[in-house]
Amino acid sequence: MSVGPSIKAGNCEYQYQHIEQQSRDIRILILLPGNRDDDIRCVTQIVSLDASPAYEAISYAWGDPQDTMPILLDGHRLIVMKSLESAMRHLRQPHCPLHVWADALCIDQQNTDEKNHQVSMMGDIYSAASRVYIWLGKPDPMFYKPWWRKCVHKRKRKASCSQALRSILPLHQSKRPKGQL
Repeated sequence: MSVGPSIKAGNCEYQYQHIEQQSRDIRILILLPGNRDDDIRCVTQIVSLDASPAYEAISYAWGDPQDTMPILLDGHRLIVMKSLESAMRHLRQPHCPLHVWADALCIDQQNTDEKNHQVSMMGDIYSAASRVYIWLGKPDPMFYKPWWRKCVHKRKRKASCSQALRSILPLHQSKRPKGQL
C-alpha cells in the first residue's frame, strides 16, 4: 500500500491539527454512526501509540483517483476516493462510533515531513490496531456475509456506545441537512 494524494478539500480549506515529528502521535478517525445511506461523518483525534489507544485500521485498494465521493471530516466537506468512502460506509455501525485509522485521512498528505514520519511508523500503527480490515472493494451480494457486524449489536455495547456518542456529537455535529455535504 502506498500513501498518495487522495483527499481534496471541498468548498473550504481543511487544516490538519499539527503532529510533532519527534512523537509517536497519530490521528484516529472517529467514524460516527449512521445507516447505510447516511452521509459519512467523522472527527479526528490525536493519540499517542505509546498510550496503547483502542482503534482499528483499514487497509484498502486505492482504486481510480478520479472516482471520488464526499464525506464530512471535522465538519468540513472533503472529497476522498470512492474505495475509502465505500470501506467506511460498510464498516460504520448504526449506533456506535468506530475508532479507525485510514492513511489517506489520518496523514496530512500535503505535509511531506509528516507523511514521511507517519509512513515510517505504519508497521507500528497496523500492529497496534486491535483489528485490521482489508478492503478490496464492495462485496458481491451472492457471497456477502456481514460477519463483522455480529460483534457490535449486543445490548451492553449499546449503552457504552450511547455514552461515547453523547461526549462526541455536541462538539462535532454538522448543521447541514442529511444528504447535503
